[in-house]
Amino acid sequence: MEKFKFFKSVLLGTLLVVCICSCGRSTADYVIADQMQTTETESESVAEEDTMQTVLDEEELLLYVYICGEVNSPGVYTLPEGSRVCDVLSMAGGFTDNAATSYWNQARLLKDGEMIYVPTIEEAKEREVDEESQAEVSNKDNATEKININTASKTQLMTIPGIGEAKASAIVAYRETHGAFSSIEEVKNVEGIKDGVFKKMKEYIVIN
Repeated sequence: MEKFKFFKSVLLGTLLVVCICSCGRSTADYVIADQMQTTETESESVAEEDTMQTVLDEEELLLYVYICGEVNSPGVYTLPEGSRVCDVLSMAGGFTDNAATSYWNQARLLKDGEMIYVPTIEEAKEREVDEESQAEVSNKDNATEKININTASKTQLMTIPGIGEAKASAIVAYRETHGAFSSIEEVKNVEGIKDGVFKKMKEYIVIN
């Protein structure tokens, strides 16, 4: 009877140990599984962030440019950063026969969101005349005081109506060669300044 009790006690003890070990392994398995799942979730999150950043980087490197007017295929074109006017012109099928081909500097870098309008030859001529008229008006506005052509700098001379950079340089060169002007009419001796130009500038110049 005592032997039976002894074996019974040993058996119960063994079963208890087995149960404890099994429970310990199960808990450890759950912990390991949970850690693995967490790691996988974090990896997926990092991968998604990398993908989103790649997409953003690609978008930042693209330019969207609208080209219209005298081109064969006007529209909005997507180009890589660093593209030039010639690139979008090529994508738009090139110029039409009526295009003012020299209106745009084809080597200029493009900007995102800009519009490139290619005018006709006649439109380009009209725009050139308008720009010259606006420049003349601007010069008149700037020439509120008369300019002394004997002492004025090149920049000051360029504020006189009808006088651009080339003519201003010619006036300075004439002074250095021939000395001061003795009359405002003498300025007509300067290369490039004839009666038409003199009429535009005579009301805005003086000598001392």
